[in-house]
Amino acid sequence: MPIPNNCAYKLNSAGEESSEESITFLFYSIKLYLNSKHMFPVRYQTAINEVFTLTEVHANEVDKFYAQVKGHFSIVWNLSDSSAFYIDNQLVCIKKNCVLFLTEANEIEHVKFSSLRIMTFNHAFFCTDDKQPDLGCQGLLFFGASNIPKISLTDKTLSFYEYNWNFLLQELEHQHTYKLPVLQSTLHLIVALSTRLFKIQNIEFISNNSEVDLIKDYHYLIEKNYKDITTVQDYAKMLHISPKTISNIFKKYDTKSPLEIIKERRQLQAVRMLKNSSKSIKEISNELSFSDIYTFSRFFKTHTGIAPSHYRRNLIEKQL
Repeated sequence: MPIPNNCAYKLNSAGEESSEESITFLFYSIKLYLNSKHMFPVRYQTAINEVFTLTEVHANEVDKFYAQVKGHFSIVWNLSDSSAFYIDNQLVCIKKNCVLFLTEANEIEHVKFSSLRIMTFNHAFFCTDDKQPDLGCQGLLFFGASNIPKISLTDKTLSFYEYNWNFLLQELEHQHTYKLPVLQSTLHLIVALSTRLFKIQNIEFISNNSEVDLIKDYHYLIEKNYKDITTVQDYAKMLHISPKTISNIFKKYDTKSPLEIIKERRQLQAVRMLKNSSKSIKEISNELSFSDIYTFSRFFKTHTGIAPSHYRRNLIEKQL
């Protein structure tokens, strides 16, 4: 699905970027290039696969963007006037100095941007502190709601982001004994401030902490168990709460019902497996715990409008 023009860029009558904006972007790119002393991406990895990476990407580096965010937690900071992304079938538009927070579970299909800064990291690097669940892998910025979490940086938080970006770059360039804890603590500081800003900018959503905790716990449990656990009742048991209470809370805060969230996550994985694996439809059906291939095919067609066999055939034909 293409990015709508009015979401990302002003276009002229011929459907091209205006010459004025192209010139502005050219000078902006030259300025970034001249000011940059780093060859991106800058990567840190330990012997036990704790991974942290910083990178900058520009308009002609879409493949580089995909390579960096795939399979990682990502903090995506927009440096240009506007950028747009299709993430899990949602169109997400962000303005300059807005920040997106993505997990390894997010599927990004199309992007349009001029310049981004990206921090990426894996579970082993980031998920180290269970004492503050709001700030970790199960926190508001990564499994807090159905919509993709984003914040708009204020003047103070922009300065904070700039300072810590440069600090992280310096740390990555030097070898010393305490590099890992310094990088981890700086990242957790960024996540902590971003979480506080997210709460301020989403005050209606955050007004009842116990209900918000339940929503993010529900999302997190689905992400870990969607292949095997498929009913709201089962997740309700895991959360020690009634299915009706869960439904009422989601109706109050979220745009999707608890059952829709389960189905959409399973459908998203089915699409990914049809696109990215050579597994048969029967194998995919079994892996997602459907009772038989016919039930899976009916489920897939209900949510996509096309049978899984036709979906895969269309993908193959497009590649020819």
